Amino acid sequence: MMFTQTPFHRGAVFAFLFRMMALLAIVLPAFAFGQTAPLQLTRSAPVVEAWPGVTILRDPDNRLDAASVIARVTEFERPRTAYATLGMQPGTTWVRIPVAVAPDAPGGWVMQIDFALLDEVDVHLVSNAGLRHVASLGRMQQPGGENLRSRVPGTGLRLAPGQHYAGLLRGCAVGA
Repeated sequence: MMFTQTPFHRGAVFAFLFRMMALLAIVLPAFAFGQTAPLQLTRSAPVVEAWPGVTILRDPDNRLDAASVIARVTEFERPRTAYATLGMQPGTTWVRIPVAVAPDAPGGWVMQIDFALLDEVDVHLVSNAGLRHVASLGRMQQPGGENLRSRVPGTGLRLAPGQHYAGLLRGCAVGA
């Protein structure tokens, strides 16, 4: 093993500090508002776990609609529950999942919620084109849209390669 002394270069220190400040300027706003990096939908990843990208907004009085929730994106926060569960809460929980579709990714995707006992789930997509209702799912709701009518709530999504979206889900479970 050998140690070599490197001369101190003031320019190298300033360059390093500048890079670190630039990185923090990019990363900190996401943490400040509880936002997460978009999930990457790629051709090489046929299944993508959504939980790392989930943020939520509680609506205990069921007063919000999808359009008003979009305007409150800075109020979404990471869930403070056990992994991949939102717990039993009164009212409605809005779930936001940002996704980025790779340019070479397929356009057809399935969003599946691995919990069958959801009473109501409305699935919306937010894109540059605006807000679009995709499906109504859940055991206490009339199925509508791209509902897969399977054991667990699921819907087909048509996502253009190379685009960014936010999945916006309104979920409600009254419990037993």
